[in-house]
Amino acid sequence: MNKDNWIKKNKEESHHVSILMQRIAELEKWEERWSKRCQRQQDRIVELEKQLELHKNAHHKCVEMMQAKQSEPVAWTWFSSEENTSPYTQMTGYTTECWSWNKPDESVKVDEGTLMPLYTTPQTKPLSDEEIIKIYNSIRSDKDMTWEEWCKEEIEFARAIEKEHGIK
Repeated sequence: MNKDNWIKKNKEESHHVSILMQRIAELEKWEERWSKRCQRQQDRIVELEKQLELHKNAHHKCVEMMQAKQSEPVAWTWFSSEENTSPYTQMTGYTTECWSWNKPDESVKVDEGTLMPLYTTPQTKPLSDEEIIKIYNSIRSDKDMTWEEWCKEEIEFARAIEKEHGIK
């Protein structure tokens, strides 16, 4: 191999090595960028998992509250002739409609007869004996009945009681 060929070959190899070195440097930059991007994505996943856990906890708390004492009001509403009696107010004509998570204390001006508790479930009370008799008489027939007719009448009576309690 003569000197010119050797120099030419050496320059080509040197050029190839230079290109390889540039490619390696580019790949290292991409690796660094990719690593940072992966880390950001991993951090985002951790953040979303925390948020999911918070939402699950909030959901479970709501379910617990719904299943807890159903007879306790969750909020209160009332009307007031005075302004700013509650942090949650809305003017409706000459009065202010107010509501609060807690029952207002004596310092809050509440128009007489307007304080109303708000519940998560309908509030029902047991029917009195007179109410039950009235409902039964409204569906009862006085004719002689077969066993099937009597059973049908009893079911109608039960349905009438359910209807009285708001069950459809």
